[in-house]
Amino acid sequence: MFLTLSCREDDSKTSVSEIQVFQLTGEAKFAGSMLPLELLLSEDGRFISNIDGWADQTIVFNGQDLFYIENGVGPIKVSFLEKELLALTHLIIADSGLITDFKETTEDNQITFGKLQIEVESSNNNFHLIASNSPGQEKVSFHGTNKYESYNYPDSIEFDWGFDLTGYHIRSVSRESISKDIFNPPSYAALGVRFNSQEKSKLETFRTESGNLFIKPKINGKAYGWFLFDSGAGISLLSTEIANELDCPVLGVKKVMGVGGTSGRRGVRSVQNISIGPLVIDELSMLEYNPDKSKANKIINGPVDGVIGWDLLIRSVIEVDLISGQVSIFEPGKYKLDKKNYEDLYLHWKVPYVIAEFESKKGYFMVDTGAGNKGVIFHSLAVDRLGLLGDDRATIKASVTGAGGTVNAEYGVLDWFDVANEKQFDLDAIFMTGEDGEADLYTHGFMGTKALGFSKIIFDYPNNRIGFVPLKDKGQLRN
Repeated sequence: MFLTLSCREDDSKTSVSEIQVFQLTGEAKFAGSMLPLELLLSEDGRFISNIDGWADQTIVFNGQDLFYIENGVGPIKVSFLEKELLALTHLIIADSGLITDFKETTEDNQITFGKLQIEVESSNNNFHLIASNSPGQEKVSFHGTNKYESYNYPDSIEFDWGFDLTGYHIRSVSRESISKDIFNPPSYAALGVRFNSQEKSKLETFRTESGNLFIKPKINGKAYGWFLFDSGAGISLLSTEIANELDCPVLGVKKVMGVGGTSGRRGVRSVQNISIGPLVIDELSMLEYNPDKSKANKIINGPVDGVIGWDLLIRSVIEVDLISGQVSIFEPGKYKLDKKNYEDLYLHWKVPYVIAEFESKKGYFMVDTGAGNKGVIFHSLAVDRLGLLGDDRATIKASVTGAGGTVNAEYGVLDWFDVANEKQFDLDAIFMTGEDGEADLYTHGFMGTKALGFSKIIFDYPNNRIGFVPLKDKGQLRN
């Protein structure tokens, strides 16, 4: 069944341009920190979650799209699991019938919501939602019941999922009238960002034989060593040694996840500013890490001081040539490209996906500048679901190492693969067979230089799109 909301009658008079909402206030647990929380919940399913403090995050669901604004940057439209779990959770918080009599609203204690199959477990005043068909087995737990007028709401909610948000504690509820327009996405803006016209757009870069790209930002005005440029990094990393040297405050703690699973928790540090070419970002949160244990160190046989990905991409337009290693930064709104070169961009866990076709199938693949000279890497769930390791495909044993560890895989060849209307034949492919830590119900895998090197890539997150401009001389892709 599909989850629907019941609506309650209300006699209060509101303007035609206003809507009645429940306003819940309390605290949110975010990356280990307890931060001020405000929830605005409409009875037709729309919601706004405002988390204050250093997280400074606003999540908005307007009934169709889910987007958020983080540290004054956005709106950022999100898709797939992130959207469905957040939407479902807040739909339930908004409707008392789903809390007080939840069992009767489901068929065999199951809910179908988008691609998710949700199991419901209940006892006393607590109930739990478990994404039973998801590899992550994400879980949301509702504890206790309070009442405001006819509205029943939980004391607290726990989230066991891949988000930084891990809990709500509700302290008070009121009924408010707000403008309907508040649910509409605003125009893109990026606070704490400036562009220095005296700096060149083209960055100093280093391309390794493995196809990985490195850049050199300045932290708090000081130049350090190489940073891996990785579009697959949902948060930027900074060596613990540098963070300590600069006396960067600890804001919270985040779980480190990636290919291979989870590799523990690390501190979130606040950097006063970071400059990358013409782009300057003030007050950036970065995750500390130990370079000695970094895969990137092995790639260049020397220290790698950090990783830059999401935080750069969401604040600018980035032009990347994976073959030459050239990376250039432009101010959003000032970069011009013919619309015919753009594809739809899908952001999932703060990394970029596009639609690609292969061997008469279609799926979502990450555009991963950190994958190096690989072709296509398939998640284990997609391999099983689509039967990609049939008897007619010759493979050899392989492995893939990511942020969370090493995963068993098979190495083979795809008959053909088509992204951005560029069809390639006999393309190298890796098929992960172990639990890879990033497999989900929505996406199929990620692409490296052998799959993407045919074009210059334009990452335009501010406009929710990604461009591919075919190279005149595609060169020889390096092994």
